[in-house]
Amino acid sequence: MKGDLPSQPSSFNTWSIRDQSIWNLCPVCWNADPAQRYQMHQILSYLGSLVDLGSDALDRDEVICVSIS
Repeated sequence: MKGDLPSQPSSFNTWSIRDQSIWNLCPVCWNADPAQRYQMHQILSYLGSLVDLGSDALDRDEVICVSIS
């Protein structure tokens, strides 16, 4: 891949909020600058916040990204 990230699939907007959120986590984990990548505890917190999200758990207008502190 030579440092290129995968393109967002054209079907992205049809995915569940949970699946979109997982996709949105990937670029953070793949950041070219290691200092900008989430640490494992941040990833676990992010994924833990998605456990209860199902395909119908949120309206499509809900915010997809979860804030990590």
